[in-house]
Amino acid sequence: MTRGLVSIVVASYNHAEYLVERMQSLLAQTYPAIEILVIDDCSPDNSVEILKTFETDPRVTLIVREANGGWVAVSNQGAELASGEYLLYANCDDACEPEMVSKLVEAMENNPS
Repeated sequence: MTRGLVSIVVASYNHAEYLVERMQSLLAQTYPAIEILVIDDCSPDNSVEILKTFETDPRVTLIVREANGGWVAVSNQGAELASGEYLLYANCDDACEPEMVSKLVEAMENNPS
């Protein structure tokens, strides 16, 4: 575990149309210590092709599963691979404001219980 690091797990399945916006919104976070673990669950669309364009960012790790396991299996895999103090699940068909992670970490640190 790396103190202060936020591991963001993106479970990707067949949502190519949303992935650019989702990934851009995560990469635009103002909180500096993030790792983004994107796990594609055998998408039949061009999701993997789109996700590969984000691998040049050192904060992004793309894992492409060989067999479809469903959201729970992908989420558990992400949790196992995460090295952050905090874990955040981010749906692949969503987007977020740049301050989202900063606000969540601040809330956790101000309210440790």
